[in-house]
Amino acid sequence: MLVLSLGFALDVSGSIIPNSATVHYGNGTSFQLVVTNNEPETVDLQVALTGIPTWMRIFPSRLSLPYGQTGTVNFYFSNAATPDSYIYRVQLLSNHTSVWEGSIVVNVLGKKPVEGEGGPKFLRITAQPEVNPGETIIASLEASENLVPSDVEIILIKDGKEVAKVSGSLDKTSKSFTMSVPESQDAGVYTLRVHVPGKEITNETSITIPVLEKVEVQSDVERKLLGRKVTFTARNIGNVPEEGEVTTEIGILDRPLLEASPAPEITKKGLSYVVSWGYTIAPGEEKVVATYEVDYIPYSIILVLLLIAVILVFQKPEPMEVRKKMEYVREGDDAWIKVRLHIANNSDEPIENVIVKDLLPEIASVSKAFIVKPKIKRQAGGKLLVWELGRFSPGEERILGYEAKLKFGIIGKLELPKPTVSWNR
Repeated sequence: MLVLSLGFALDVSGSIIPNSATVHYGNGTSFQLVVTNNEPETVDLQVALTGIPTWMRIFPSRLSLPYGQTGTVNFYFSNAATPDSYIYRVQLLSNHTSVWEGSIVVNVLGKKPVEGEGGPKFLRITAQPEVNPGETIIASLEASENLVPSDVEIILIKDGKEVAKVSGSLDKTSKSFTMSVPESQDAGVYTLRVHVPGKEITNETSITIPVLEKVEVQSDVERKLLGRKVTFTARNIGNVPEEGEVTTEIGILDRPLLEASPAPEITKKGLSYVVSWGYTIAPGEEKVVATYEVDYIPYSIILVLLLIAVILVFQKPEPMEVRKKMEYVREGDDAWIKVRLHIANNSDEPIENVIVKDLLPEIASVSKAFIVKPKIKRQAGGKLLVWELGRFSPGEERILGYEAKLKFGIIGKLELPKPTVSWNR
């Protein structure tokens, strides 16, 4: 490869791949010029080629490259060139001024066939100049009619080693073949070669695989009865090693319950926490970056204990309790009610000034009282029976009773009000 550094004003670099070739008469070949713009602005370039005679075809003949971008120019050498050595001067022009130049040398071997022995055989290959790992190369073949039909092989080569290969039948002068580029294939300039097995008919072009930085991270959530388990898996589908970070956000209540592997970095964010794990992953590698679990069983146990405590508090009996039991009695035309009141001190302290009250409806009147006779006060809705029982020792219980007659006998089931009790400690 010949690259001349002439101190041009624009900083543009280029390389011709390959810069020389040797072919047999009747075979064409191709070259590729890779151009990089190192200027901090977009440059417009024209490709100029000089050589006698001109058997070379250029595509494209103009490039417009932003800063740091790379472009390619393809040179197709005709299979009709007669045996000889050909030297071509390649220039990149900006405003008609040369900013880069190089050279291509082609040696054509053999002799021109005698008329009537058949025309030259040629086989050309073209493809997209750039392809990412995991994508498909579309190789377009163009052949002379005297090569149809033929079996052909298309090989992708890097540093002299075969990367991928497809074979097929060339049953017409123009045909396309597809080739898959392996995932995570290294970046660089590759050779795409086509040839007819058993014959000295071959041609090649170049394809660039760029640096591809691409990592896919997937999270898998496993729901549990009281919680969840999350797994983060990373897959490098690029062609360079990658370093990265997986992050997730958890609530403030989840933080005390978090169990993670490996140990994460945790930072506070308002009322939540950001949990992160770093990773390094090689091209083509797939691995579990991290897992974490949040199990709410401890919270559920605490909640149950709190509920039990609340229930116990609200179910705790009053210090003084009064219960009422009634019995309906009927003898002939007479009917009355027997009432028993059970008063108890449920506390472990003495209670003073205990007063029990019970209300009788207007249709009933007290006929007998047992143990302690109540005071009877008339009021709206009936007669109020009041017992002033004084002091109750811790755990003390007493029973009171009375009988009440009904004015009109028992009609249906009579419901009496509940008694009440008041006290001082």
